[in-house]
Amino acid sequence: MCKLLRLKEWLSSGLEKVYFIVHRHDGTGAHLLAKYTIEQFNKHLCASIPEIVLQPGTMDEVV
Repeated sequence: MCKLLRLKEWLSSGLEKVYFIVHRHDGTGAHLLAKYTIEQFNKHLCASIPEIVLQPGTMDEVV
């Protein structure tokens, strides 16, 4: 949450665009982490980032 507060402060100070990368060294759960991150950005930063849509079958083996 601390990072979100910092981003919120920067946005209030005039920041217009943020590039954010979600990465996991082994790839497992990266899609879940990305989904959670987007949900939090939308909730706490009043963002309107669309939900990630995965192709069917692409993450079946990673959960």
